[in-house]
Amino acid sequence: MKVLLATDGSSLAKNAAELLHHLKFQQPLKLSVLTVSLGPELTIHGNPQNLTREEEEKEFVARHHAELEAMFKDQCPDYFSKLHHTGNVAQSILEVSRRIVADLIVIGAVGHSLVSRMLLGSISDRVATHAKCSVLVVRPPDKDHRPHVCPKKITLAYDGSLASREAINEMMQLTWDPDCEFSVLSIAPSYDYLMSEGVAAGVLEDEAKALEQTKGKAEYTAKQLAEKLPNTHPHVIRSQHEGEAIVRFTEHQQSDLVILGDTGHTLLHDLFLGSTTKYVLRHAPCSVWISRHHHTAEGE
Repeated sequence: MKVLLATDGSSLAKNAAELLHHLKFQQPLKLSVLTVSLGPELTIHGNPQNLTREEEEKEFVARHHAELEAMFKDQCPDYFSKLHHTGNVAQSILEVSRRIVADLIVIGAVGHSLVSRMLLGSISDRVATHAKCSVLVVRPPDKDHRPHVCPKKITLAYDGSLASREAINEMMQLTWDPDCEFSVLSIAPSYDYLMSEGVAAGVLEDEAKALEQTKGKAEYTAKQLAEKLPNTHPHVIRSQHEGEAIVRFTEHQQSDLVILGDTGHTLLHDLFLGSTTKYVLRHAPCSVWISRHHHTAEGE
């Protein structure tokens, strides 16, 4: 599996590396670590203003990459690439991910405050929005940015679509500890009766059918997963807003990770996140794995 780890050496970036290190991929990783520096300040003649600072930054990046290489030596026995670019950070990450045909980008996010959740980070947001591959946006487990351990409580947002099915298939490329708790979460539609003058019997019947179908899909999927992941349970929530329901559930469950497939809701779905995925990415209190594994399935 080809993974691109975007890192700037900060505590948030190191936290993302720790989480990736604790994930147990079933095949050796082909890991590329990328640090992108802003271009140096130039004089009017086009020469760097502070050569000492530039050299210090190169040395810092080299030490950081060496630390990561030592951390991942057992997981990456055959391939470990160290990249240091200069320029626009998000654009460089996206360009490298396409050049190496990455399966997954791992990047740190802003922490837990309401404002930081809504804004995310401009870099994380842009990468998650425009990447052609899956993206794991890592939030620290607590405000002190303590190192991550392997996620123990995982929420799988499941709607029966190809994207959500392939998200599960992508998840199953990892080996999970027996004590991990998996929640298969499906959202059944709920109509706002208060906004209408009357509710036809057919509408109530359609909503009841949709609820039963949603329960059936969640229960079937959870049963299939439970054959390999015994601690898997289905959950169905009725809501008018899928994203809000998923975020509330992850908060209530104290999930460490939420996994969902991104389909997008426009003709440009390859370039822009769907509204549900974007909402979860920006508001979830935990790390978010946005799976685009379904694009591979569609091409097979």
